[in-house]
Amino acid sequence: MRVHELSSRPKPLVAVMSGILGLGLANTLFAATIPVTSCADDGGFGTLRHAVLIASGNDTVDMSALGCSTITLTSGAIHVDVDPLTILGPGEGKLTIDGANADRVFFHSGTQSLTLSDVTVAHGQTSGTKAYGGCIYSKGSVYLDHATVTACAAHGAAVGAAGGVLAFGTVHMYASTVIENQATASDVTGAVAECGGVLGVQGAYIRNSLVSGNIAQAAHGKARGGGVGVDASLTVKYSTITGNQAIGAAPDYGAAGGIYGVTLNSVSIKNSTIDHNQADVAAGLSLAGSATASITQSTISSNTANIGAGGLDTSMNLTLDNSTIAFNQAGSAGAAGMFVSGGATIDLESSIIADNSPSGTSGGADLGGGGTITGAHNLIKISSTPVPADTITADPALGPLACNGGHTRTHALMPGSPAIDAGSASSALDFDQRGNGFPRDIGVAPDIGAYEWDPDRIFISGFDC
Repeated sequence: MRVHELSSRPKPLVAVMSGILGLGLANTLFAATIPVTSCADDGGFGTLRHAVLIASGNDTVDMSALGCSTITLTSGAIHVDVDPLTILGPGEGKLTIDGANADRVFFHSGTQSLTLSDVTVAHGQTSGTKAYGGCIYSKGSVYLDHATVTACAAHGAAVGAAGGVLAFGTVHMYASTVIENQATASDVTGAVAECGGVLGVQGAYIRNSLVSGNIAQAAHGKARGGGVGVDASLTVKYSTITGNQAIGAAPDYGAAGGIYGVTLNSVSIKNSTIDHNQADVAAGLSLAGSATASITQSTISSNTANIGAGGLDTSMNLTLDNSTIAFNQAGSAGAAGMFVSGGATIDLESSIIADNSPSGTSGGADLGGGGTITGAHNLIKISSTPVPADTITADPALGPLACNGGHTRTHALMPGSPAIDAGSASSALDFDQRGNGFPRDIGVAPDIGAYEWDPDRIFISGFDC
């Protein structure tokens, strides 16, 4: 993925002094908390725009005392020319900074970080021949902490990318939501739409967060990464990537409805669910890079590919550990669960790949492509590539994707499932995908898949998520 930066704005005084004094000392000398006391956007004293204007590196702009529910921007995007800077709201869902669909909400020209905490950012929009970062554009990194980015759009003629958030550094999400944003491209030929939700050029770190309902759409070209797009490094923990779409047009099509990762040198996905995303290929996620990816105690479910690779398409070497890939769908190219390309080596440990359904027969219903499959104690119902000799091919007897405890949805094992007590303890995991309170090993051995069956638990649904 490649994006083009906008022109820089002049550096504030603290940035110049940082070079003289050293960044750490300069930040200590100038750090302050600047209160916002007005909900207007006229640039007057006490407004958010004025507080950001007078802020210095390492300051906090504090909106926690505001009584209003919305600050509607009337003078375009707020330019953040210092960093690091923290903008603090009054609490989740209490205050929205609204771009009124007239411009972005924040343009961050610094190379360090912009942190948004306890606030919602909405209705930002940018357009042009090439449009990047509908609500938030940062030349550095963006931290979302208990924050929401929603209903933002990047509408480009040739390129539209990062409907919600663009960071040339990294995007960090903690207990945050990126929902219902769009990146579109409208040119008749050669258009590219990327990353309806977030794009981290140097990485994405998503923890206890939700990325949902975002769309990357090219009317006459290619679309990639409906929810998340990332280069370099990807970490997803205790999070849900759901209901995102990559919609392209022949002959380019749409790829990676949920997550689009390229040139990756680090991938770790743990205790997360990637579900109900849509694309032509790799509806759930697509991984490419030089490292070995790791997916542990996670669920990839109910993603729909019009052509092939309904759940996961990987050209990276991959370790899939105690995870479940099920109920994904693909078209005539098949491999509805997982497609392995580029001769990758896949180590499968105590994982379920089953109940995926292509409409055609090429590539195998659950696991297809090339590469080498190693590992032990797995349940793979149908595969077109050789799998380890101890692989179980029976029906896993999975329940529906549901809140069975913890913060992410899982497929419970039904009583009598052949996956019960048939897994491996080699990974020494304390808990299953649901986390604390749901032991990984109940019975004579751990179960196969992301979920551990407990015959003594009375209720199997209705908790947490």
